[in-house]
Amino acid sequence: MSEPVGPQRGDPLFRQEAIEEYLRGREHGVPLRVSPLWKHWAFGTLVLTFAGALAFAALAPIGVDVRGEAVVRRAAGGGRSLEVVLLLPVESRSTLRAGQRVVVDMGESSRVRLALTLGEPLAENLGPERARAWLGGAAGDVPALPSPVVLAVAAVPESLRAAEPRLAPGWTGVAYVRVGKRTLLSQLALQAAK
Repeated sequence: MSEPVGPQRGDPLFRQEAIEEYLRGREHGVPLRVSPLWKHWAFGTLVLTFAGALAFAALAPIGVDVRGEAVVRRAAGGGRSLEVVLLLPVESRSTLRAGQRVVVDMGESSRVRLALTLGEPLAENLGPERARAWLGGAAGDVPALPSPVVLAVAAVPESLRAAEPRLAPGWTGVAYVRVGKRTLLSQLALQAAK
């Protein structure tokens, strides 16, 4: 009969050489564990970046614009003078003031951007049909107006008209009137509330 393979009762669990090697390793101590320095400054940079972004969102003002339709027509006095009639949402009436900045993107294929100054808005709100009637022949390409609007006029200066000779009565576009400023954080809160 052959001798059994493996440890027998009474045999030590570990070989004597393995125990000696293990004990010799303790004589040398434990390995030195050094934390990399980049972790500390990377964490600090991350915290500062987050704090800066939060401060920007809470303090930096962004413009608040009202969007509406725009139509170019001849000025009421006749002659060659042009004006841009803005059809703006009724909800914007309380924020509209003469002298506000207006940016109008005109045309589909040939992009024209006009920077104008808003005149005094009309005193009354006009329903869609009355607004089209008020515009007269210039209302040709204005899309259907789904609700009452506030009409405001911005005169086109002669210098702008000379710089953009394609500008003509009947051109339509999209108008943006800068009505104020808010912080990014308050704007996001308003959007979330809607």
